[in-house]
Amino acid sequence: MYKKLTRVLALLLCAALVFVLCGCDSSDYAKAQKLFDAGDYTAAAQAFDALGDYKDSADQANECRYLLAGQAAEIGDLGSAAEAFDALGDYKDSADQANECRYLLAEQTAEAGDFAGAAEQYDALGDYKDSADQASECRYTLAEQAMDKGIYSLAIELYDQLGDYKDAADRKTEAENAALTAKLIGDWSGMGDATEAMAEAIGEAGAYLTSCPYEMKITFKDYGSYVFTLDFTPSKDAFSGALHAAIEEQLSANGISVATFEASIGKSLDEYIASSFDVQTLSQTGVGYYTIRDGVVILDPDSNSEVEVTLDGDSLLVDFYIYNDVVTLKKS
Repeated sequence: MYKKLTRVLALLLCAALVFVLCGCDSSDYAKAQKLFDAGDYTAAAQAFDALGDYKDSADQANECRYLLAGQAAEIGDLGSAAEAFDALGDYKDSADQANECRYLLAEQTAEAGDFAGAAEQYDALGDYKDSADQASECRYTLAEQAMDKGIYSLAIELYDQLGDYKDAADRKTEAENAALTAKLIGDWSGMGDATEAMAEAIGEAGAYLTSCPYEMKITFKDYGSYVFTLDFTPSKDAFSGALHAAIEEQLSANGISVATFEASIGKSLDEYIASSFDVQTLSQTGVGYYTIRDGVVILDPDSNSEVEVTLDGDSLLVDFYIYNDVVTLKKS
């Protein structure tokens, strides 16, 4: 009889404990729900967390944090919102919401003028919405800014990265041409030796210039024009020597000695040449326009006498092919 009574009491105690415990969980759940309904999502999430796996407490805690992340996004705290959505993993559309927050952050970064930072933010979003196009647009804007500032190396690099986006390929070519033009602007000069073709082009006196030195000068302007000079002053002595020899030969052919000739004109042959033939009059100066084709500068494009000019390091190679000569110029 005593044992039976003890067993009954034990069963009643267990039942009471179960009732008390269940009653506590039920009561705590109700309190958490009340906090939720009141909009206190932070406290509600903590309350649901404390309930562990009771009913749908875990889902309710996630819902609280989902709503808190949404509130952060609504007030513009996009960075915190994105992190909060990330922490929710695959709950509802948290991943998309996190991406949307970061997309809006990238927009704000671009609007603030930080196109480099915005491009990186869009890159991180991968194929979300039009992030790839937006990243390209940011880099295109950076390239255009670099062009405006004359930072052509950066512009070329950015346009190259953009591939076939918009007119990036054409703009890259324009940037390369602008970079080449910037290097060209100024005075260039170098020495050459007069060729037969050049001598013939100059005329009768030019016959005595063959193989004589001359100085080529080119001044490039920043608006597509240039000033060009062939200066034969350096060939004065050689020119005079050639003339001296030619006159002696002609006098001899006519049976006249140099002494007789000098006596007849009252001056030495050298003085006669110096007073009668000024090599400077053979120098040529002209102006024209230039353009750039595939990295090569063309003087007087589309004319019968166009000249190719190639920038090679710090040297300018002038392919003076109409005179069968190539002259290397250096910048002054």
